[in-house]
Amino acid sequence: MTMSDSYREMTHLSVYVRFPIEGKERQSFLVWTTTPWTLPANVSLAVNPELDYVRAKVGDEVLIVSKGTLGTALPGSPTVLGFVKGSELVGLRYGGPFDELPAAKEGVSGHRVIAWKDVSEAEGTGLVHIAPGCGAEDFALSKTEKLAVLVPIDENAR
Repeated sequence: MTMSDSYREMTHLSVYVRFPIEGKERQSFLVWTTTPWTLPANVSLAVNPELDYVRAKVGDEVLIVSKGTLGTALPGSPTVLGFVKGSELVGLRYGGPFDELPAAKEGVSGHRVIAWKDVSEAEGTGLVHIAPGCGAEDFALSKTEKLAVLVPIDENAR
């Protein structure tokens, strides 16, 4: 087999996930990820402190995405309620997607939003889900931000 025979077009699945904001009824951060298998290890969300973010009403809930991704992340005609700098979102707490798992209960004492200048609007929602137990960049952030490192895998499971 030659290298020219090894090309194969692939489709990678992605998901959008709502992370409910603590103390804000029916308000969530909307995050896009191509690595949904890392969601059980989520400990933080990252925003770019310099980006503008939008609070947009969709149905009966408010979703937060970056201004530059509004049209692709929330197609249709969401009602824009206001704008906020990413720096103003830093420190907010939210509920994780699998907080009921034993590993999450033991390893995380609340999820929080952190600042990360590498978050962009090139794809997704302008928010990045951080799972330090699943990747080098996320692990590096866990050191600077003092985040828990979850690896929610039962090594004894068969």
